[in-house]
Amino acid sequence: MRYSDENLDIVPAQAVAAGRRRSLMRVEPIRFDPVFTGVALAEEDRQFKADVSFRGLLLDGREVPLLTPYALQLWAEPPPVWVMDPLEVLAEKILGWCVHGLVKHYADVAWITLAAENPGSPLAFDYPRLREVLDAKLATELPRVSWRRFV
Repeated sequence: MRYSDENLDIVPAQAVAAGRRRSLMRVEPIRFDPVFTGVALAEEDRQFKADVSFRGLLLDGREVPLLTPYALQLWAEPPPVWVMDPLEVLAEKILGWCVHGLVKHYADVAWITLAAENPGSPLAFDYPRLREVLDAKLATELPRVSWRRFV
């Protein structure tokens, strides 16, 4: 995660396991020095954190153009980036809400499902497929527990 060029330096702290199974690593703080700007930033505004999961993905990622809602003229053609399949993101958010009860996961689920209803939305999904992905994720995460008894 370390990065450096003439405009930006990014220096991460050591990654540490965030759980017993070591499938989730947390890196905090990740400090950055934006040489490209003269704006004075407070120390807390020059850092962020990242969680990296090594649980694996069930669905293939998607290659999409990196777009911004601003006319920044960053590139002639938007570069392609790989993102997690939105259905798998939704499944992760649902499980995050159920397991941890964090409102941020609930809000993400609400936003994704509302955005998916727009005609032609790249977030559109069908509920039977979502249930299949949730079932597979639960089987991976809770191999010794039959989650169906809770449903």
